[in-house]
Amino acid sequence: MKYLFAGAAGLLLAAGVGLAGGAQDLSANKALVEQFFRAVGSRDKQTVIRIVREDYIQHMPNIPSGRAAILN
Repeated sequence: MKYLFAGAAGLLLAAGVGLAGGAQDLSANKALVEQFFRAVGSRDKQTVIRIVREDYIQHMPNIPSGRAAILN
């Protein structure tokens, strides 16, 4: 879990649980991002597995793509 995402938008787009649809769902989307960062910070691999798709494409240079990069 040595890699963190620089942007929460990337996480939301990669979330296996999907995105909530409109502005009224902003709090649900924020909660998902906060849950991800708590899971990474506490090394909660099961939550990362549930939230992030295996085929996540990381768009930051020098950071590997995929859920495995987060879990290592």
